[in-house]
Amino acid sequence: MAVDEAAEDEGEVPEEVIAGDDAAKEEEEARVPRTKKPPVGMTAAEWQRHCLTHLPYNPACRCCVAGRKRDDPHRRRLKGSADLNTEGKDSICADYFFPKDAPGKEGVTAIAVCDHLTGWLAGHVVSSKGSGTQDGVEQVLRDLRRMGHHGKIVVKTDQESAIVDLLRAVAKDRGEARTVFETAARSDSKGNGEAEKAVQSIEEMLRTLMVDLEERCGEPLSVTEPFFEWLIEHACDLLNKYHVRKGNKSAWESIKKGPYTGDVYRFGAPVMHRLSGPVQGGVVHERWHDGIYLGTQFSSGEHIVAMPDGKVVRARAIQPKPEGVPTTKASLDVIASGPAGGTAVITQKSAGPTKKAEDVAPGASESDPVPRGFRVNQDLLDKFGYSKGCSRCDAFRRDDKEHKGHHTKECRKRVEERMKEDPELRKKLKEVEDKQHRWICRRIESQDARATTNPKQSKPPRPLLQGQSCHPNRRSNN
Repeated sequence: MAVDEAAEDEGEVPEEVIAGDDAAKEEEEARVPRTKKPPVGMTAAEWQRHCLTHLPYNPACRCCVAGRKRDDPHRRRLKGSADLNTEGKDSICADYFFPKDAPGKEGVTAIAVCDHLTGWLAGHVVSSKGSGTQDGVEQVLRDLRRMGHHGKIVVKTDQESAIVDLLRAVAKDRGEARTVFETAARSDSKGNGEAEKAVQSIEEMLRTLMVDLEERCGEPLSVTEPFFEWLIEHACDLLNKYHVRKGNKSAWESIKKGPYTGDVYRFGAPVMHRLSGPVQGGVVHERWHDGIYLGTQFSSGEHIVAMPDGKVVRARAIQPKPEGVPTTKASLDVIASGPAGGTAVITQKSAGPTKKAEDVAPGASESDPVPRGFRVNQDLLDKFGYSKGCSRCDAFRRDDKEHKGHHTKECRKRVEERMKEDPELRKKLKEVEDKQHRWICRRIESQDARATTNPKQSKPPRPLLQGQSCHPNRRSNN
């Protein structure tokens, strides 16, 4: 004991104490860090199958992560109650959303519709907000028929005047079928939560498909281009057919009483489509034509295909091209009509030798007409008054629905000048002007694409030799 005390006085540490510190270090504890496991990769066959729909979400797919992965959840966040208290009722909700390429850039106006009982989603690009354009009303009416709503229906929405006006126009066109409106409280961000969730699901799927399409095209794409109207329809179609919701059913299965059994292909994939209807033997013209895949028609199950001349048609049978055939931006730019314009079919009688994209002259056509200007309707005339000497205004005043004439240039100019004084109407005029400018840009880009793919057409004419006439069958007098 005396020896130990002496060692401590001299500043030395006993060997027993040193051994005890080493044992303490060996028994040191630490918290286990949390981390995310890397995703399990897919085989080549699984990858090709997943790229058809990008459903379900797969963390090993870059397009899924880039377009659909959500932020990490707040773990202490309390779950709210259901947004709609409409159990046992036929009800829908609707809201506008505005896809754009980047913050501050020009975008498009779109509407989302969701069925409460089945979860069926529908999304469409519309020319403007409100009931001023008939395309939005017709699209919503078509959605209600697809959902099976032919009788009384409850419509849930917020108090935005534009969406309320649109749905009132829908209710008017439904005739005797009752439409009951339920609006959320003003400034209540969660009052129309189901519609906001529907918008979120559509936007996530759109981002995923856009990333996938840009990677295949090898260049950036824009939501203002013609193909985007078809892309938003295709995104909703994929969610309805392949996304399994509560109850272990997809929206398609809830409405159709069975899973979807048709084929699906990647949006914009090069395909060949067959003539519709019966064919007659002995005809030597081709029966299968080139095109790109845009989606599937709801009622008939026909495939929607864009042909090289820009016409959008329906085909019962299509054949995908080999994997080496690329998807190009030029094939997307020539699309001449959107879902609101409808689709046609190509039969043996109407086909004949098909025109290639470079054979089509730029400019207006039946499938891509020049966008019309603003419509002088009854609401504008009630607000700004009738024009003297305008036969169309006189027909409105007499409530003559058989009159087929148009407003005079002076009448339209007067109404346009009055519309510029109103902020809301001035915004609608700007949207019409932007739509016309996009049409002009689309025609110019199509012409440039044809000149790039077929440089022979851009060669200057061969100079005439001395004494040669410009008419090949006419001899010179020299």
